[in-house]
Amino acid sequence: MFPVTMALVGESFEPKDRQKAIGKVMGMMFLGGASATAIGGILAYFGSWRMVYFVYGLAELIIAIIMLKVLPSSPSVIDTLNFTKVYKTAFSNGNLVKVVATIFLVGFSVFGSFTYSGKLVESRTGYTVLLVGLILTLFGVATVIGGRKAPLLRAKLKNRFLLFAGLLGSASLFLVAYMNNPILIGVGLFGFGLAFVSLQSTL
Repeated sequence: MFPVTMALVGESFEPKDRQKAIGKVMGMMFLGGASATAIGGILAYFGSWRMVYFVYGLAELIIAIIMLKVLPSSPSVIDTLNFTKVYKTAFSNGNLVKVVATIFLVGFSVFGSFTYSGKLVESRTGYTVLLVGLILTLFGVATVIGGRKAPLLRAKLKNRFLLFAGLLGSASLFLVAYMNNPILIGVGLFGFGLAFVSLQSTL
C-alpha cells in the first residue's frame, strides 16, 4: 500500500507542494508505526502479548471494512498489465534505478535498525516495555515534524540538503548504537526520524 500511496500523493500535487505532501503522509505513517510501539507496550505491560496481537488484528479488520465502505472505487488506468514489459521499461532507465537503489538503502537502514531498537533500548536501560515504547515514539514524532519542515530546509540548504540529512542520520544512529543514557538515545531516535523523512521524501 505504501508505494502506491506515495505515487498517488505525488501525482495529486504540483511539484512545489509535492515534497511537503509526501512528507506529511510519511510522517503520519511513521508516527502511527512508532506510536504502535507505545500502545503495544501499554497493552503488553498491563495485559499480555496476545492482547497486543488481538487488538491490532481487530483494528486492521475494522480499517479494512471502513476502506471498503467509504473509499470510492475508481476505474482502471490501463486495460491490461504486463509485468515483464513494465519492469523492463523501468530497469532500462538508469536514473530511476539509481534513485530506487538509494531508496532501498535508506529503507534498509531504517527498518533494519528500527526493528531491533526496542530490544537495544531495553537492554541498555533496563526499562519496562512500556517506557521503551514511549522512547521509540520519538522517532515517529520526528518524522511528522520533519515531513513539514523538510521542504523549508531543502530550500535553504539546496544541494547540501541531502548531505546534511545523511550526516544527521549517521550521527543519530551513532548515538543510538553507542550511548547508554536514555536521553541521548531519545535524541538519537528523534534525529534519525528527521533524517529519514528528509531523505525519503526528497528522493
